[in-house]
Amino acid sequence: MAFADTRGTDQTLGAFLANTVRGDVLETPQRKSVLDGHDALAFADKAVGALTGGQGGVKVERNAGSERFQVRLGRNLSISASRGR
Repeated sequence: MAFADTRGTDQTLGAFLANTVRGDVLETPQRKSVLDGHDALAFADKAVGALTGGQGGVKVERNAGSERFQVRLGRNLSISASRGR
């Protein structure tokens, strides 16, 4: 693991640790915030993908006033739910 030089930046320790997890574990872009719901979703997607040999994942679609969740557990098995108005 390579350590970034954060001297002279306004990055907090929490954001630095979050970005380390994002880069090394989640393979998602760095941001200036600490871990949040987007990171939890990326972790869930990565975990389901690892358990299913890369055939599964988690997806959330958000529209005006509604959300749709889908968990794919393989090529022929998925669980979907939605909530809205």
